[in-house]
Amino acid sequence: MEFNITIQGKGGHGSRPDLSHNPVDCFAAVYGALQTIGCKVSFVDGGTAGNIIPDALHFTCTCDNTDALKRILEHTCAVYHCTVIFN
Repeated sequence: MEFNITIQGKGGHGSRPDLSHNPVDCFAAVYGALQTIGCKVSFVDGGTAGNIIPDALHFTCTCDNTDALKRILEHTCAVYHCTVIFN
């Protein structure tokens, strides 16, 4: 099953990462966990410039284990102070 997913964080300037919740960092953790359950990521889009922390990151993945996918996303996003949106 294919999923279009948005990780919503809090953007900011790269000089003050302490004031943001970086969805790219969250995605890096999510990506590693998704590999363990056989999900395949086929598209990633996030950010507009090297010194800007984006508000959101969008990705597409194919995964048969829907329950595990949702648990991983919800748990990891909570750890990184982000939210997940299934589009």
